[in-house]
Amino acid sequence: PYKSTLFSREKLSPTKPYASLVMAWFQNYLENGGTTQSLAKARSPFDGVDHLVICSHDIDLYFTSRLQALKRLLKNLAISILVSRSWAFFCDNLLEIGKLLRGKSIGDFLPAFLPAFKHHDFRSTFFVIARSHHRRDANYRLEQIIYRLREVLNHGGALALHGSYQSVVEADDLCSEVLAFEREINVRPMGSRQHWLRFDRHEKLFGNIVQSDLLYDSTLGFSDTVGFRNGASFAFPPYDFTREEPYPFLEIPLAIMDTALDCA
Repeated sequence: PYKSTLFSREKLSPTKPYASLVMAWFQNYLENGGTTQSLAKARSPFDGVDHLVICSHDIDLYFTSRLQALKRLLKNLAISILVSRSWAFFCDNLLEIGKLLRGKSIGDFLPAFLPAFKHHDFRSTFFVIARSHHRRDANYRLEQIIYRLREVLNHGGALALHGSYQSVVEADDLCSEVLAFEREINVRPMGSRQHWLRFDRHEKLFGNIVQSDLLYDSTLGFSDTVGFRNGASFAFPPYDFTREEPYPFLEIPLAIMDTALDCA
């Protein structure tokens, strides 16, 4: 939980990329010999572009059948009453149940999402769960939504692995999920992000990424707060302190997650 992190305990703002600022100062010191204390502006990899936003989407739930959709919506109704105590959440799910009973496929969002690629001139990476062994994993199996995932590729989007809830902490076996992903979709994922952003030790997560021969990870972020969990506002190779060298993959910081946005 965010309240257990260093940021919360020390009352530090996670919106400041502290590591980036220190590195910028150090780079300036090396280049100018300590004659000035100014922070050098980072060079952009693209001319005329100061900031880049990488879009991604976790497919945690998807429409597989009307019965499964109804079960999910009824569960949400119970959550709205017993847990969140939100009248708005209750009404929203009640409306969705009405749409489902009238024949709409609730949760089949990709047909409406993918045309936005062309309309707004962007692309997105979709993180997909390859195995579901825990109640907090996906409600789908890859073969149930494979036709939609192929549409993502046809529209120029990318697919990556969403490591299941127990893949690192209990199983310590992300590699088998990479193989399951590749076998079912016939595409080898280039990167991953853990479901629920769940891992116990950095070294264990990073070791699984290396063993799975992935090129990037995007797990390090906050699920309920906007900010830079590792203090870096750019992709970076994590450092392996045991071998005294960088890990052979990039960590792409997860800066903003939808649940952290203030929708008031």
